[in-house]
Amino acid sequence: MEYRLRRHDGEYRWILDAGVPRFNQDGSFAGYIGSGVDVTERKRAEDTQLRCTAIVESSDDAIVSGNLDGIIVDWNPGAQHIYGYTEEEAVGQSISMLVPPELPGEENKILEKLRAGGRIEHFETIRVTKTGKKINVSLTISPIKDSSGRIVGISGIARDITERKRAEVRLHESEEQFRTLAEAIPQLCWMARGDGYVFWYNQRWYYRHYPGTDARVGLAVGA
Repeated sequence: MEYRLRRHDGEYRWILDAGVPRFNQDGSFAGYIGSGVDVTERKRAEDTQLRCTAIVESSDDAIVSGNLDGIIVDWNPGAQHIYGYTEEEAVGQSISMLVPPELPGEENKILEKLRAGGRIEHFETIRVTKTGKKINVSLTISPIKDSSGRIVGISGIARDITERKRAEVRLHESEEQFRTLAEAIPQLCWMARGDGYVFWYNQRWYYRHYPGTDARVGLAVGA
């Protein structure tokens, strides 16, 4: 049985205890022989593992681990939510099933870097879901090492950034529309900070302040 004991210095330690009873020749109880093993570090490791498991299970990000050949070993609920495959469908399959055909060789390059001990951080790319839908993801992938430092697997986190990328496209299109409109209007148009520093202006504003020139130069004008 396992329980806690307080050591002489006041620290509580976990003990794995086992005991065997001893009897006299007449069958009466004579005591016992017991052993106690300090398993505090094991208990701490178990608690850490439980916390890590809870984090992985509750994460909205896809957390996936695999072997050095890219075969999926672990697949959390976040991965199922993002990619559509259940754990039963994904485990044992190659991670390359998520890579679109227009990105040939990308997964091999990633695996080569990880096998060499490298790490992939915030790498933005495209992945394919179970339904064939293409999504934008940000990947962070690290090698898994054993106690001797030998690389034995890979672990990755993928975040779906599809909506963010769409928002960036919409923002870029909006900015382009604004600039097109600002360059087409007959009025002078500019933007300035609260201290009056002009950080953007249209062509008409530039020609008005710098007549006789053919193109706008410089990044900003202090006004």
